[in-house]
Amino acid sequence: MKKIIASLLLFTIQKAFAQPVVQMQNISIGYNQLQYLAAGDSVNNLQLAEAYLAAGKYSYSKHPDLNLGIARDNFWVTFSLSKPAGTESDYILNLENPRLNDVSAYIKQAAEPTLEYRFGDYFAFSTRQLYQNYFAIPIRFQKANTVRVFLFIKHKGNTLQVPIKLLNKNGFYQQLEKNYLVTGITTGVLLLTFFFALFFFLQSKSRMFGMYAASAFFFWSWLFNTEGYGF
Repeated sequence: MKKIIASLLLFTIQKAFAQPVVQMQNISIGYNQLQYLAAGDSVNNLQLAEAYLAAGKYSYSKHPDLNLGIARDNFWVTFSLSKPAGTESDYILNLENPRLNDVSAYIKQAAEPTLEYRFGDYFAFSTRQLYQNYFAIPIRFQKANTVRVFLFIKHKGNTLQVPIKLLNKNGFYQQLEKNYLVTGITTGVLLLTFFFALFFFLQSKSRMFGMYAASAFFFWSWLFNTEGYGF
């Protein structure tokens, strides 16, 4: 019976992680692409026009993602996005940190009005452009195949580490499915552990089972909040 259950679980995971029929685009933005600039305190922040003109003052990221440690300031982050040759025009920019406090995003494209978005866990979930635990905004390449993105991130006093990815719609939904599958399996295992340990604790009054139940519950709570499912 155990072998049958294990085989079914393995088959489910393999199917979920199988190569999709439609090509998936998943481009990480990092290393010498990301540039960042301390923006000043909350009263005297650089405005978008100033951030745009301060081109020579930015520092380049030395990490595969945006990683500024404990943020001691607000930051402007900028990078260019180029449309992959021979692909569709609609993409999704995904900021893979569900705990960002307050982000203003500006999308500049030649001969097009600047698009503005504001998001973060300070705001209601219903205000998000795309309903998921991370923060994502649509990117549409017009006649120009390059856009410039400016992010104004208010996250002082917290760890500022943000993997940033450009995905087509297929890649975006494939990634969502994988994340939800892993989270679902982990949640199921933790809840089973919690209820079994709680049952044996009530029957035996053994502190060991009580500690197992408490550990499983607190780890599940940490996962639920860390991954942004509690907002």
